[in-house]
Amino acid sequence: MNAMIRILLSLACALPLCGQQQASTLLRLADTADAVAVATMTAATDPSPEWRRVTFHVDESLKGALGASFSALEPAGRCCGNALYSVEPGDTYVVFLQMRGGAAHPIAGERGLVKATAEIVAHVKRLIQSRGDEAAQVRALAQCLSHEDPRIAQDAALALGSHPHAVTDEPSRELLRTALRHHAHTASTALPSLALAVARADGDQAASQLFSLYLEAPTDDGAKVLRRALESLPTTSVAAAARSCPAQDEAQIVRAANLLEQRADPAQLDVLQRMLRQAERANSKAAVACALLANGIEPSQLAGQVDEAVLEASKQLRANKLKALPRAATPAR
Repeated sequence: MNAMIRILLSLACALPLCGQQQASTLLRLADTADAVAVATMTAATDPSPEWRRVTFHVDESLKGALGASFSALEPAGRCCGNALYSVEPGDTYVVFLQMRGGAAHPIAGERGLVKATAEIVAHVKRLIQSRGDEAAQVRALAQCLSHEDPRIAQDAALALGSHPHAVTDEPSRELLRTALRHHAHTASTALPSLALAVARADGDQAASQLFSLYLEAPTDDGAKVLRRALESLPTTSVAAAARSCPAQDEAQIVRAANLLEQRADPAQLDVLQRMLRQAERANSKAAVACALLANGIEPSQLAGQVDEAVLEASKQLRANKLKALPRAATPAR
């Protein structure tokens, strides 16, 4: 399976919410909308208690043709998929619309109506104007990663993770790396997207940054996302990253061992042996010994390096992990 596909599938499974957000980024909404406009709500003309109809004045048309005004209709009430329940006269939005049967319908429910600010309007305009030039789009998104409006910065991060075009120019790559460092330390929901975008942009060279951030991640969820990105890279690259970014404490030793256990490779043995000598606690030693067993070391080779109790714990730990694997994924050994 292609490495980038593996990253996408792994990270999508890690945080389903992120996938939902990616489906309604401003870029995706602008691409799929029949019409996009800056519009102000002027009146509610509900035809019945079961339906809410809202009329908007078009202040500026950004895509498509709506005329001077339009009405949007949806079932009344606040429920999943509804966008109009909280709209009040005088409210101004950037609206993303599909036209069906001569009527306008907001895309993606309430996410299809975004409170209009000068910054949001300018951002959406840039996205629409760059349609057809994917390289220009990803450059524009990368430049927004440090935007002072967190709505725009978060949206740009999510859009880059699902964009079909990888970031290729070095200034944009550096913006990506900076954003990844920030979001890794804040455990942001944009982290899966940024990890994906950096892995796509930097390839094997992404391993060092991802590994360092993986060891330092403040939450287990953040570490899990970074680990999945690392697991998609070649084992030799990950081993080299582990060699150049050694674990600094017992918790980092356990994290590193858990990662290097996943795929056997002789390139990892020297790193694991060094970690085994560095580990002081029984649980850290057991985690490293378990990783060494997974990488082909025989229990007899570990007998002189760890206590008998630690060796037995590592063997049991390895056996339990093998039992938990799907049958087709269980190593032959």
